[in-house]
Amino acid sequence: MTTTAAPQAKTSVFEDFIDIFYAPSEVFTRRRDGRYGIALLFLTIVLAVLYFMSSGLLSAVFEVEYATQMEKLLRDNPSMTADQLEKGRGFAEMAQKIAMVIGIPIAVLLTGVVLWVAGKLFGAVQTFALAMMVATYAFFPRIVEGILNGVQTLLVDATAIDSRYDITFSAARFLDAKSVSPIVLALAGRIDLFVIWSLVLVAIGLHITGNIPKNKAAMAAGVVWLGGTLFALFSAMRM
Repeated sequence: MTTTAAPQAKTSVFEDFIDIFYAPSEVFTRRRDGRYGIALLFLTIVLAVLYFMSSGLLSAVFEVEYATQMEKLLRDNPSMTADQLEKGRGFAEMAQKIAMVIGIPIAVLLTGVVLWVAGKLFGAVQTFALAMMVATYAFFPRIVEGILNGVQTLLVDATAIDSRYDITFSAARFLDAKSVSPIVLALAGRIDLFVIWSLVLVAIGLHITGNIPKNKAAMAAGVVWLGGTLFALFSAMRM
């Protein structure tokens, strides 16, 4: 007598949003269909809301960084007027708010591309859609980071902030932004609790969806980290 295995109960995509924090392997196994649209939309909306909830603290960061950029701009262009600087400030502030919304799916896309290429280097059979799915869920720890930023809004003295790294959970938080070069800060900023958490999810996702050993998936995740680090260093060199 043969027995037929009971079909697995369908799991809502919204359950994935909880499970990704404590059972990521199950999430990546369930989402082998490569669908990530709803997850990406949810991630974008939640992070945007958290950003605006933490706007007080983030505005302080913006003011510090804008003042630093303006000092450099005035040294290079001493003929600039106060009116021009104020117009530039308004434009930069608006651009930052827009970037915080559209920048999320762009960051996921870039991560997905790098992950897909890195996976191929180590023999993964992962499709691009699966790479995007893994990249999307790998960004979910940013939700926890956004919540903690909201808490910091209540606890951190905004006048004591010297750079964006002062509110991160990275090694750069313990460095003096006024005396350390932007490149060193950028490197230290990549040694970050939430960056590492995301990379662990990337490795797990690639191992499951790319059908490669865990050690190779970990090395591919290292390539993803390197790609993000190079981008951070490039941005730092322009400051």
